Amino acid sequence: MNRIGVFSILVLLVSLLPWQNIAQTSAVQETPKTQVEEDPPLATYKTFANALARGHFAEARTHAIGQALAMANQKESNKDQNKGSVGEGTAPQFMVLAEKRSEDGSVVTLNAMQIVQPSGQEGMFKPPILHRQDATVLKTGFGWRVNTFRDRLEKCCLP
Repeated sequence: MNRIGVFSILVLLVSLLPWQNIAQTSAVQETPKTQVEEDPPLATYKTFANALARGHFAEARTHAIGQALAMANQKESNKDQNKGSVGEGTAPQFMVLAEKRSEDGSVVTLNAMQIVQPSGQEGMFKPPILHRQDATVLKTGFGWRVNTFRDRLEKCCLP
């Protein structure tokens, strides 16, 4: 190998070394990201919808008033027909499609999609269940509560 070849390799190595040190330093100095607290009305909606999906009607009632409370009571009275649709080991996923807040921020209307995995052993081989949901969440003296809740099953096209 001639001097020009050795020189060009050395120049390449020297130019790469500072970048490697910077990359290692920044990786070490990176601070862990803190988890951001979820918006209270959104957290209340998710807890309520998750409790209904799992068939935990008592928990759902603690986050409901009005029509949503009546719906949770009605679903519990028909619990043989309305068994929880999600397995205990799986966490439903939520996607908020639209959100509207009142001027004073005490009323939040959500249009969302809840994606749940069917429960049981047979659920491992079934596609997720998609629920299109509309909810109105109100700020009360006892915190945020779901006031109205509408749940529609979406036709699923997943394998």
